[in-house]
Formats: sequence, structure tokens, C-alpha cells
Amino acid sequence: VTRLRPLLQYALAAVLVVVSSVVALAVSLPRDGATAGGIPTAAPRRDVELSPIARVAYWREAPSGEWQLWVGDLDGRRRWTVATAAPGAELALTRWAPRGDAVGYVEGATRLVVVRLDGTRIELSLGGIGTDERKRIRSYQWSPLGASIAVTVEEGIGRGARTDVFVARVEPGAAWRRLTSLADVLAGPWIGEEALLFETRGGVVGTLELTGLDRLRPIAGAS
Repeated sequence: VTRLRPLLQYALAAVLVVVSSVVALAVSLPRDGATAGGIPTAAPRRDVELSPIARVAYWREAPSGEWQLWVGDLDGRRRWTVATAAPGAELALTRWAPRGDAVGYVEGATRLVVVRLDGTRIELSLGGIGTDERKRIRSYQWSPLGASIAVTVEEGIGRGARTDVFVARVEPGAAWRRLTSLADVLAGPWIGEEALLFETRGGVVGTLELTGLDRLRPIAGAS
């Protein structure tokens, strides 16, 4: 028991640090029914995301029923809305850009929206990608500088669903460009601005270059 006492002291200190951090984050977010910059807010709140420069982004349901995307500083001094979505909108994958100057999210499963902190909006729709009506954005990855986004597009449902990788520049009017055609590729983290990692459901991991179609180089996993 004597030997364990110093360890217990360290453990107690660690618990206090975690609790303090959680309390600080909770205080920084507006409470249900509170006001933010003179604008009434409402519950519920969802998809809280922390940016690299100590800001949060989260969706809140307004009294009208529409969803509002709020961003704010962790100290609670500034909070403002940068985007809205219709009541019942399908919203997913809310994520900050690497530099913390924009927030991305998927609306309706087939449209990736990028919103700058001043409210400037860029929409990247799947449009004519693929041949299956049951297609959706399964995941996406920001490039290190936030200049491009790679998405994994899933077509079909169940075990027969096909997945491939597409890339687009984050700029108005940009179009998705197909990077793979193997129907079993998932986008992974970027390596610089010209390549990213990939994986397959069969267990292959490797690098994927942006220079052409199916420029894959396996580095681990099954052949």
C-alpha cells in the first residue's frame, strides 16, 4: 500500500486535469436557451469539432427547425453562424480544414460543402460520378494545406457496394476527378499535396498519386 500511494497521487492529479478540461469546454459552448452575440440559440447541439487554432464548430437546431453551423473561440468570447441547413437535412462528417480557416461537411450524402469563416460557401456535388443512383460520400480527407479534398465514394449497398477515390480542388466550380477504378479503394491521409495513402477491404495499404488513374503503389498487406 505504501508503494502505491505516490502512484495514486499522480492518478488523482491526472483525473483533475481531465475534469478541468471538460468543464472548460462545456463553459465555452452556449447553453441551451442562452444567447450568443445577441442571437438566441436552441437545443439540441451535435457534431462538436475542435479546430487546430482552438475554435469549435457545431450544429444547433434553431427555433424555426433549421440547422445552424456555429463556430466560436474556446474562451466563449466570439460565436457566430457560418451556414444553415433545412429542417431534417442529412448532415454528416463535419470537419475543420487543417489551417482552421474553413469547415467541411457532407449534406444529403452526395454533396460536400466547404464554408469559410466569413460564410463564403463552396459546394462540390458528386453529380454524374459513377453509374449507381445509390451513391454517397463515405469519407473524405483534407490535404495538408487544405487546397484539395479526396473523397471515398461508395456505390450500391451491402457487401456488393463499390468504393473508389476522387479528388477535387477546394475552389468554386471545381469538379471531381477519378483517381481509382478498382471498386475496392478507400482514401486515407494525405502525404504532401500530391499523394495520399489508400487501403482496400482486402487488406492492402499503399500510396496513391494524383498524376493519373490507378497510380497505386502497395506498401503492405495482401497482394
